[in-house]
Amino acid sequence: MPAFWAGPLLIVIELYADVSGPVQNGYTPFPDPRSHRITMDDLHRPDIWERLLKDSMEPLAA
Repeated sequence: MPAFWAGPLLIVIELYADVSGPVQNGYTPFPDPRSHRITMDDLHRPDIWERLLKDSMEPLAA
């Protein structure tokens, strides 16, 4: 990070999916609107890492 950077680093991961075929309806929060956002604070949780791994390796399994 540059020396002039004074603020905290904020990383947010949001998961979306389009299971309707062609992108007609837009993307839907995945797996649901309440848990599609993953923040830095969440990254210490093993269940979050398991979900990210599963979703990236087997995207159609959910």
